[in-house]
Amino acid sequence: MKSFSKTNKVARRVTMSDIGRASGGCHPSTVSLALRNHPGISLAKRILIQKVARKIGYCRDPLLDSFNLHRTQRAANKALPVIAFVTDFPTRHSLESSPQNRALWRGVTAAAEKLSHQVEFFSLTAVNMSAKRLDAVLRARGINGMVVGTLKSRPAVLDFSWDRFSAVKIGCSALKAPGDTVEAGLLPGARFALRRMYSLGYRRIGLVLDLGSLQQRGDLLRAGVLCEHDRLPQAARVPPLILSTSASSVRNWVSQYKVDAILAEQTTYQQVVDVIGRTKAKELGWACTDVAGAAPDIAGIIIDYEALGSVAVEQVVSLLKIHQRGFAREVSMTFVPVAWKDGGSLPKKNAS
Repeated sequence: MKSFSKTNKVARRVTMSDIGRASGGCHPSTVSLALRNHPGISLAKRILIQKVARKIGYCRDPLLDSFNLHRTQRAANKALPVIAFVTDFPTRHSLESSPQNRALWRGVTAAAEKLSHQVEFFSLTAVNMSAKRLDAVLRARGINGMVVGTLKSRPAVLDFSWDRFSAVKIGCSALKAPGDTVEAGLLPGARFALRRMYSLGYRRIGLVLDLGSLQQRGDLLRAGVLCEHDRLPQAARVPPLILSTSASSVRNWVSQYKVDAILAEQTTYQQVVDVIGRTKAKELGWACTDVAGAAPDIAGIIIDYEALGSVAVEQVVSLLKIHQRGFAREVSMTFVPVAWKDGGSLPKKNAS
């Protein structure tokens, strides 16, 4: 009879953490999304991760797949695990009053249902509520998954026991925790916007930001514009303008750099119009950094808020599955691609 040595060992199964390390330090949830060919992960990164997975011998676990199928089929017969959606809007109705947040909530709830979870709305500004008190409420209910959604106040810190949570924030770049972030791909979006505006004949294109939008996601827009300046002639490089209380700074910026088109969000653009006047503004092309809720003839960047909500929930569920709580050694930022639309606010002009 053939005998086996006690020293024989079963080969260790390749994990998503292994693939992440071999792919240059990708988060396990990013690896999970890439292996499922999720559009929230860039094509280049998906190809890289899938190639590394094949190279180091990753294969799906049929027992785990069978278990997940069995669990999904039984999910309807028991209470679904809850993910907390935390925001500082007082009610869900007020959250959904804007088309952006309405689409965001739709993506969050649809993804949770698909993954056999449910999402509950929690407000940081409800009566007698604070982050510390909400932390106690979530602890008492055994809720360990969290999506930090839109925050109007843009705080730097939320007083939660982060070591208990598998958490992801949507945008909120000023917020120090949670570390994992899902954000619109506004850096490549800003680069494409400048290229499109340039192709339409505009040669002096300026980005305008206010301090609020700069803290929220303006750094991505500004980085995209500055990256794109390397492709433009020196004469076409207009430095971004950060709005201040001085109206003269806006007039001087438009005059000094001979601006012929502006890239700005709706409220910021209106501030510029109020300073330079409607007559002068009509001479300038305008593209919006977020056309959600804008008039149909406004050109600009399309942000897929539904996809932002969906990807955030998928990341939280992935973190819950691998029991990743608190701060990982390597935090991640997942970018959801944006799109572009032409419009009457940016008509084609003859380049001089």
